[in-house]
Amino acid sequence: MKFTLDLFNRLFDFISFGSSPSARYWFIVEMSLISAVVFLYLFKLVSNQQRIKVYKNRIWGNILQMRIYQDRLGVIVSSIFKVAGYNVLYLKEMLLPLVVLLPALALFTIQVNNRCGYQPLLPDERVTVRVVMSGETGGNNFELLQRVELATEGGLEIQTPALRIPGEAAVYWRVGVTGDSLESALVIGLGEAQEKIRKQAALSGSSPERFDPLLGRWSWAQGLAHNAEGFLPADSQFESVRIEYRRQQYQLLWWEMDSLIVYFVLVLVFALAFKPLFRVAL
Repeated sequence: MKFTLDLFNRLFDFISFGSSPSARYWFIVEMSLISAVVFLYLFKLVSNQQRIKVYKNRIWGNILQMRIYQDRLGVIVSSIFKVAGYNVLYLKEMLLPLVVLLPALALFTIQVNNRCGYQPLLPDERVTVRVVMSGETGGNNFELLQRVELATEGGLEIQTPALRIPGEAAVYWRVGVTGDSLESALVIGLGEAQEKIRKQAALSGSSPERFDPLLGRWSWAQGLAHNAEGFLPADSQFESVRIEYRRQQYQLLWWEMDSLIVYFVLVLVFALAFKPLFRVAL
């Protein structure tokens, strides 16, 4: 699975527009358009369009019948039960297409989140950095936790002493933005001869095309949502490094929305617009 996620990250690097705010917005539009086309094609491929059309027509026919025969209680009750029954059959026909679409939806959503989900650090912004040791070492080794060190590169500055919390096997720092650099990063280590890890930091003027708050070891719980920068080695003494980026907001008509909400709204708009072209019954 790690290989598949890395492959998709590299594949979508080729169709990304860049790292500027406008480029990220157009990437959302592009991904929404591609997603709508893929979803409509897959839906039509695996669904029984004839049955879906029949059940929809019967649902609407019975609703219309209730409207016409408002003074006939028996007809209304019968139509209510028929609408409920045909709705169950309709949902049954929709189940397989939805199961097929979910993996594709997850992969596209991950790509949008990797590139557009978080706001790069602004000039003079201060942010919390959290380093967690692995369960095999950090939770039971107070001395090891005391040896964790942080260094910064390219426009970042440590502004507070380390706050070490043995109960969480974690160390916290406050880091501030003092400049701008393409090579901004955090370097976490356990001393000169011990393991060191490097996590990139995204600054507003020179952020990478994809970045994530979390860099950690692979797990199903975190790996699907946090894979933009790869993963720590499986034998690392560190469990994760996290920079507390804020979620990025984008303008859609008169509203400021999270990137994923904008993506889902545009997917729905494009799907409805292209539905007659694909001759898909939804």
